[in-house]
Amino acid sequence: MSRPITYHLIRSMPSPLMASEHVPLVIVSKQDGFFLREAHAFFHDERYSDRSHSWRLAAAKTIGLFFDFFKASEIEDFGGAINQHMLVRNFLLAVSRGTILRDGEDPTGLRWKPSSPDRYAVRKSYLRQFLEALQDFSDEGTIIPTRFCQVAVSSRAREYQRARSLLYHLGAPRTYSGKPNDSRRSLGVQHKKRGFDQEALLKLLQVGCRRSRSIHAFYNKNGEPTLASEFNLNLLMAIILMVGGGLRQSELFHIFLDDIRPDIIWMYHPEYGKDRRGRIRSDYLREEFGLLPRNRITGTQRAGWKRFLITDDQRMRSRLFLLPYWHELFYKVFYEYRRNIYPNNPAHPYLFVSTDARFYGQPWSIQGLKDSFKAAMNKAGMKQSKFEDTNMHAFRHSYGQTLVSMGLSPLYVKEAMHHLSIESQQVYTRPSDETVNKHLQEAAARMQAMKDGKYSNLSVLESPDLIGGKFMSDPAGIFTLVGLGRNRDRI
Repeated sequence: MSRPITYHLIRSMPSPLMASEHVPLVIVSKQDGFFLREAHAFFHDERYSDRSHSWRLAAAKTIGLFFDFFKASEIEDFGGAINQHMLVRNFLLAVSRGTILRDGEDPTGLRWKPSSPDRYAVRKSYLRQFLEALQDFSDEGTIIPTRFCQVAVSSRAREYQRARSLLYHLGAPRTYSGKPNDSRRSLGVQHKKRGFDQEALLKLLQVGCRRSRSIHAFYNKNGEPTLASEFNLNLLMAIILMVGGGLRQSELFHIFLDDIRPDIIWMYHPEYGKDRRGRIRSDYLREEFGLLPRNRITGTQRAGWKRFLITDDQRMRSRLFLLPYWHELFYKVFYEYRRNIYPNNPAHPYLFVSTDARFYGQPWSIQGLKDSFKAAMNKAGMKQSKFEDTNMHAFRHSYGQTLVSMGLSPLYVKEAMHHLSIESQQVYTRPSDETVNKHLQEAAARMQAMKDGKYSNLSVLESPDLIGGKFMSDPAGIFTLVGLGRNRDRI
């Protein structure tokens, strides 16, 4: 079997136009200009320049694949069979169905396998945004149109005019967030989030977060065990903030130690949040510690930042709403952590620090959290599963479900979960099957009670007898009892 052919490489390089930023560079052949200038302009466009590095890399992957398909279309054995005005459409079909024929041959040489609906939607979303930017660049004359650019813009225009466009009119992806529509939703399929099971959560806290051995150095002055001596306080605090405050795992790693006040916890924008003197965080990190905000770096210390409702626009921050029980538990753990774990002179302002002997005192990483959570789940005898709601994001769903069960209005739920719109909370607050059934049964009982009492004109709540023949008309004999048996098995 021949190896797949590719016509590009992707490398992450510092950008001379955006200070301290790394931007993907789609490297191509000398004949094609060494690197894809269209992609370079795309990542520096003001609409996309503030996107995360992971978003850029994923977009670069799609752009690279699109360029590969364009180059394959110039191969004589394959290019002669396609119209380059149909490049976009043919590319999407190739992504969806693959390029390998039934006999194992592949005239493109790309050797692509069929994509899942989810991956196809992702590719289509990035391609659409890239092509729309490419059209703007061409109209404004901001780039020199290469043959690749000309063919891409031409095929986009052709696709835009089609009544049944694969790119635009059939399941068009969302454009602002960079997240594609979930293709399963067109089939009416949605995974219903229940949140982390309460019994499992208790077991995780009591068993999973407990240290393998007690640390006597953390005993109190009376020689008694403490939370610090018995538990992994990093993981314990992280779980409390996620399940009791609804934080995403990436948001944990933007919290400064000083954000924890005796009676309130603030969540600041990682770049534009302002301290009491009005100094923004990016300046504070650079001037005091020589650091960049963690959403603007690459590597193991990176932490993403999803759009977050800011309620205090003067200082670019929002209050974290911890549920009462979790509020008390958090501060008990925090004071133990501050006293026994946190270093005296840290080289950064972040709340969570690594306790690994090799990296002690450095900012804790998302991978460190994932490793600790995995070890805790194994210790508690549980497995991580997205579909069983035993992963870390299920903690946020638990928070949302708790808010709903408390009877809070959608407006308050939106504020507590820091969503920009009420619609955003729906995936977190959808009721479980058991809850829906419980409410249906209770509603039916109320209606029956009302009929038996004051409101006698309500319809009777009983299931129809479909087999007993209680129908005035049944010309097809559908509900007529039929005796089946030897020589009588036909109606």
